[in-house]
Amino acid sequence: MNPIRSRRYSLPLFVPGVLVMGISKNLSRRLVGHGCPAAQSRKRLMWRERVAGLPRSASSKNPMDGVFRGSLILLAACLLLASPVSAERHKPDNAYALQGLEVGRLFWDISASDPARLAGRFSVILETYQDFRRQGREVEMVLAFRGGAVRFVSTNPDHHSFEEAQQLEIIQSRLRALLDMPGVRAEACEIAMRRVPMDGKDLMKGVHHVGNTFVSIAGYSHRGFVVIPVP
Repeated sequence: MNPIRSRRYSLPLFVPGVLVMGISKNLSRRLVGHGCPAAQSRKRLMWRERVAGLPRSASSKNPMDGVFRGSLILLAACLLLASPVSAERHKPDNAYALQGLEVGRLFWDISASDPARLAGRFSVILETYQDFRRQGREVEMVLAFRGGAVRFVSTNPDHHSFEEAQQLEIIQSRLRALLDMPGVRAEACEIAMRRVPMDGKDLMKGVHHVGNTFVSIAGYSHRGFVVIPVP
């Protein structure tokens, strides 16, 4: 049984980190105009450009970006050095379940319409892929978006609200990471897209436009894929 390790903090470095946080927040309020209509308008413009994959326009650039960036870098360094020291958690394997299995085939039936909920599910999907590879198995995954989830694979800012921008960025960044891995495919259902409405040109790069993901479920199930609902 491993002994319990004490949590150690670097107080001299933590205190400057707190001070930097206060300074950065004060600067943002006084120089950017936190809460004023002009600042909110600029934030929305920056968000729409980021979702659409466009370069930032001159009007959306903040002249104090350099000041804030420097403050945040210093803050991150202080907090990192002040973080607790702990042993890495050991993760057990699935050796018994994986006996005789060479390729893990999973079909993720994604219909979740809550962006925060879906962002959390993507962490599990990514970890599942990594667990198969960690245990020496090949992986084939299909991520099929239908229902309210189909909006989250759109690059058109009109399909999203400003309030869900943070979760949307998490979802799309994790999806891009998965699509860069061998054996991963993503599909978007035309039936769901018609209801948004969305066009094929709105889809993220690497997401395939298909007629009906229920038909996909039937086809992939016949090929040995296990269907996992993500409601």
